[in-house]
Amino acid sequence: MLLQWVSQFCPNVQYVLKTDDDMYVNVANLLNMLIRVPVKSNVMYGVLFKKAKPNRNSAAKWFVPKKQFDGSVFPDYLSGTGYVMSRDGLPKLLDASAALPFLVMEDVFITGLCASESHVRRFNVRGFAYWRRPPTGCAFKDVITGHHVTPSDMKKIWKELQKRPLICRKSKKKI
Repeated sequence: MLLQWVSQFCPNVQYVLKTDDDMYVNVANLLNMLIRVPVKSNVMYGVLFKKAKPNRNSAAKWFVPKKQFDGSVFPDYLSGTGYVMSRDGLPKLLDASAALPFLVMEDVFITGLCASESHVRRFNVRGFAYWRRPPTGCAFKDVITGHHVTPSDMKKIWKELQKRPLICRKSKKKI
């Protein structure tokens, strides 16, 4: 639905961000990254997984039955926790999504199977993360995303990032 909605109602956007609701997104760093990237067309950016194998354990949360995907390795795909797509690739992804057998894992389906089918390039970008970062402004000062962030942590991080100057001390390493 994201692909269809944006294709229908957002003809003038250059990029679309898909993110989970428990992600903190440092919008300033995201915009700076998008300005700096050399490839701006027919692309996706995020945390790139390569050579990931489907989980065939029927008791697992991310179980993938062979009838949904019979390959032994997924195409390269971006973590569904947060990724950016260039607007010009969306119609291609939408067409591919209608032509391919559905896979319940949205990230593998859209950024892996559909992107491979429609030749949308995927890039790993440092600063995107699917893991939890400490909920502090300093932990998010130089990055784009962090996962498993509560609403109260989001407010705390945002408030700390507004401080000028934001003073971050390096932790002392134990010897």
